[in-house]
Amino acid sequence: MGGGIYCFEQLVTEYKWTNFTTYMYRKEVINKLPEFIWELNGADYSFNMHCAVYGNLGIIKEPLSVYRAGIGQWSSLSLIKQQQDTLDFAYISKEHFHKYYNGKYDDIFDKRIEKSIKNLKRVKAKAFKNKIRRFFKIKEK
Repeated sequence: MGGGIYCFEQLVTEYKWTNFTTYMYRKEVINKLPEFIWELNGADYSFNMHCAVYGNLGIIKEPLSVYRAGIGQWSSLSLIKQQQDTLDFAYISKEHFHKYYNGKYDDIFDKRIEKSIKNLKRVKAKAFKNKIRRFFKIKEK
């Protein structure tokens, strides 16, 4: 992901998920964060979403950390599992945000959930198509 400034809605609906090292945070915002964010799978994303409630997040463009693709907690998952986990996380996040912020962000999470459902269907359809091709030994055009 390139650098830039992102608001809460962009972070949620466009799924701007990066780790802690690529964002800049204000200390007074961090002090306002609810404790339950550390209980969620994907605490870094939850942390970023809560910070974005209090103002836009700036993403530093230069690489500040590395991620070993293929063996990490996320990249080692199948695409279907990644999409399912993304959808599950959207539902759980909506539930937590609904309670903590009195439903203020429900519509934004509904957009994320809708997008995640579409992505999951797309990935599952592609996987099924590939299984059929392998079974019948059909080559890609």
